This record gives sequence, C-alpha cells and structure tokens, in this order.
Amino acid sequence: MAAEESRAPPAPPLYSRGGSQSAPPAARRRTAPPGGARPHRAPRAPPPPLRAPSPPPPAAMGVLPVPAGVRAILLDVEGTTTPIAFVQETLFPYVRDNLRDYLRAHWEEEECQRDVGLLRKQAQEDAGLDGAVPIPLESGSGDEELERVIQAVVDNVLWQMALDRKTTALKQLQGHMWRAAYTTGHVKGEVFEDVVPAIRKWREAGMKVYIYSSGSVEAQKLLFGYSTEAL
Repeated sequence: MAAEESRAPPAPPLYSRGGSQSAPPAARRRTAPPGGARPHRAPRAPPPPLRAPSPPPPAAMGVLPVPAGVRAILLDVEGTTTPIAFVQETLFPYVRDNLRDYLRAHWEEEECQRDVGLLRKQAQEDAGLDGAVPIPLESGSGDEELERVIQAVVDNVLWQMALDRKTTALKQLQGHMWRAAYTTGHVKGEVFEDVVPAIRKWREAGMKVYIYSSGSVEAQKLLFGYSTEAL
C-alpha cells in the first residue's frame, strides 16, 4: 500500500480590490468587541469659539493727513466744525423765541435801527414774492404804531427763516442777537472735540485756517470765541 502523500493546508483566499490581488493589511482589520458593542471613540474637542475681530485703534485726535504743498485749510461750520443740531436746535430757536423782546429792548439803539433799515430795504426787494412781509416806516405817533412796526419786523424775519434765506439783512440781525446770547451766557458755542487739535496742528505746520459760512463774520467769531473748546 502506497504511503499517503502529504498535502499542504489550503491557501487562504486572496483579497481583491480594484483588480489587484493582495492580502488585507493587518492594520486595517477591525475586530468587533464582544457582545456586538460598538467600539468606543473618544469625543472630539469642541472647536474654539469664534472671536470678533479686534476694532482698529482710534485715530489720533487732530492728526489728519494733508497733501504736501497745501498752505491753507477751508472749513465749513455746520457738520464740519459744529454739530448741525446746535445750529438747528439752539441758535435758530433762540432768535425765534427772543426776537420781539430783543427789538423792544434795543429799538432806540443805532445798531438796531441799522438792522431794521436793512430788513426794510430787503422787504422792498422781496415785494413780489409770495408771503413777503413789508416793514412800514415810523411816524412817531406813539407806542401803538411802534408795536405794529415791531410786529412787522418779527413777521418778516420769521418768514425769511422759514424759507431758510441767506440775506445779509437777516444774517446781520441774527448775528447781533447771538452776540447778546453768547456774552450773557445764554448760549455756549459747540465744536467737535477734534476740531481744536486739528487746527493747532495745521497752524504749527505753517498752514492758515479759514472758515466758510453763510452766517455773518461776527456770528462765526462768536461761535468759536464762546465755544466749549477754546481755540
């Protein structure tokens, strides 16, 4: 009887992927835990909280870039050196609220008479405009007539202000009224806090600073001369 031929054990099946045949690497083999439980995974760390970008540092007060060769700076008042609200909510209301009393108190003064004369001349030029108020001359017949003339001046000024007119006669009277308000402390001028440092820097650099405004020159001087920020 022939001896039995020894046979090698059968080769394990080949692992196939994409047409190539190779044994699966041991590192990729996963062994299921006992009882069918899923393998434990360490929880992922939460992502770091988002941080808002840091705001840029505030610009240095009064340090504004000026092109080389500039020799003068021209500034407006409303919204540039001074809040618009100060003009609209302080200066103009002061004139409307105190006009009659101001005229009565200063009527006999030469300055007030010049103001009224300019307003009367402007009223004559405006005679053809809708709503224009003429200002009659005085005959010196008494207090009743004087009150009628003052009332006409008041009506004329309020009419011009309602139309936001820029006549010299109106601006001159307003400037004189604001002078009384500033000097008595009833009104304090307002300028933005960076205005004074900027003007000083420009002056130190040899530049001249000018103000452009539809108001009178005196009104501009009063605004800055009696302001919250001294120049």
